[in-house]
Amino acid sequence: MAIRQIIAACFLLFPYLCFAEGSFDPLYTAHLQKLSYIEEKQPAKAVLFSATPGMGKSEISRALSPHYHAVLISSDEMRRTLKEHGIYRDDRPTSENEVIYRQFAAYFIDRLFHEYPNHFYLFDSSVDRNYQPLKAALDAYEFETVLVRIEVPREIVEQRLIEREEHPDYYLRNLDKWFADYEAFDLSPVDIFFDNSGLLDIPLLIEQIDQLQFNRVLWKMITDERDAINDTSRPYDLQTGIPPCHRPDQLSLSW
Repeated sequence: MAIRQIIAACFLLFPYLCFAEGSFDPLYTAHLQKLSYIEEKQPAKAVLFSATPGMGKSEISRALSPHYHAVLISSDEMRRTLKEHGIYRDDRPTSENEVIYRQFAAYFIDRLFHEYPNHFYLFDSSVDRNYQPLKAALDAYEFETVLVRIEVPREIVEQRLIEREEHPDYYLRNLDKWFADYEAFDLSPVDIFFDNSGLLDIPLLIEQIDQLQFNRVLWKMITDERDAINDTSRPYDLQTGIPPCHRPDQLSLSW
């Protein structure tokens, strides 16, 4: 656990120490006003997305947030907060703006986690380039994660960007890079593959997320029973042979 905590600290806290333009406190307070459900108590869970712009992750996140009463962590909204306070500026190179954004995001998420009880986060951003450090940080805080791979053909993505964006040239210029990251992403940690090339089917995705949670709870129950069989100090039901705390009717399936 100590090593995981160190990794989390490096990912979440070290970038903040590098910030040289003043305190993040006013930005934190301002951005906090944009979030919903932060006062509700929920355990540490996170939904992550592998996707490119134009695949619908923002629309999906906005639909899932009220269903689960999850806190929506939007990279676009964080950048907008920085712009509103004159920190994310057009006269600065994009790479420098992005360093500041990452510093603020790391600071904000760490402070949010420690100050508010709702630890169910929906990350409205792609993990294609930073999955490993983000997952290590979430693991260090014992988050249960769901990784959703959104699937949309490139030609549909291009058409969506042209139709929805005021200045689509920026997105089209960077699409090769984003798709390269998307296609190079290791699929082994993906929990759900979600086809969003047609009409958005949020009920289907919710069903898939809930089924995944059910399967995880069921698997934990089974493995706990295996451990209990070898533990002679635990009470058993003489008819079923199952410890009372592991009976199916006592399963908690809330996600």
